[in-house]
Amino acid sequence: MLRCTSVALLLVGLSITPVPLHAQTGASARCYSEQPVRSWTDLRVITSCVDKGETHLTTTTTSATGRIVVLVRGLNEYRRLFDDPESRMDGRWDPSKLILYVDDRPVPQFTGTLPAIGHSHVTFDLADLAYRKGAHPDSVAAWKVLLTDGFRDRRMALSVGFGTGGPLPSDVKGFEVDAIQTGWLVSWGVFVALLFALLVVAGRRSDMLRVPGPLAPGQPANTRKAYGLARLQMAAWFFVVLVSFVFIYVVTNSLDSLTPTVIGLMGISAATGLAATVIDHPDTAPATQGFLTDILQEGTGASLPRLQMAVWTIVLILIFGRAISRTLVMPEFSATLLGLMGISGGTYVGFKLPDGKP
Repeated sequence: MLRCTSVALLLVGLSITPVPLHAQTGASARCYSEQPVRSWTDLRVITSCVDKGETHLTTTTTSATGRIVVLVRGLNEYRRLFDDPESRMDGRWDPSKLILYVDDRPVPQFTGTLPAIGHSHVTFDLADLAYRKGAHPDSVAAWKVLLTDGFRDRRMALSVGFGTGGPLPSDVKGFEVDAIQTGWLVSWGVFVALLFALLVVAGRRSDMLRVPGPLAPGQPANTRKAYGLARLQMAAWFFVVLVSFVFIYVVTNSLDSLTPTVIGLMGISAATGLAATVIDHPDTAPATQGFLTDILQEGTGASLPRLQMAVWTIVLILIFGRAISRTLVMPEFSATLLGLMGISGGTYVGFKLPDGKP
């Protein structure tokens, strides 16, 4: 019985086709092309390959400043063909001009580095974009879009290609970017939480966000002054711009993310706050009636100018934050939007003149 079982197992084993080592490791192709390479259309990006017993892999996970190695089957043969004077190939298809493509989106003006003849890969160093070593603005903009995809943990298609020919066919569909290290993300989150807590606590326990001047006579000792809408707007833009600036710096190492729009927004809010302070009467600061009532009510009823200013501030902050999350660039608002914010602030200040309410 034992001999019969052994013979049966031996026959089953002989009937199984052996799996090559490189196939077991996921490298099912050779690095060089088994078909003649006559043009760049014969090239293909592959996930892995085997050459002289060594397994080579295309980079599938990288950091914001990492290095991407892309295996291109047939690249070595194509380079030899292109360098042959008798081929008379068009200079547009120069292999040294290969650029990176992610989800069919090019990273323009960002060419890879080719190794010595005999290898079939191209290397892209993202640190060249992160640290602005002569990087083209279009390349940096595309790189920032790539990083925002990394925030969403997306798996993307990776390829290379020529700017005029589009991406090469690719087997790499699971490329990911670790846009920001966990430690830096936690540090930024702690910074945001502490700054927000500081503004809230200081706003509640001090007069930093409240109407200037003493309370009217006869108020109880523990009565707090009303919140000032203009000061709250200044604090809101200060918070949003600062946390956005730090976030962009942590991810991209850029210190030049501030734009004329940001300066304009902070300037308008500062001018509105200054004008409100000048108009206010420091000897008649009203007592608080609740946060929303303080910022939306004027006199004994709701105020349309106050509502208009508060709503437009919220809308622009939401637009601002969405732009940061999508492009890692502080947005450039049009002159119309900036003018609209200026008009709402000016209207708010103008309606303060009759009664002097902050």
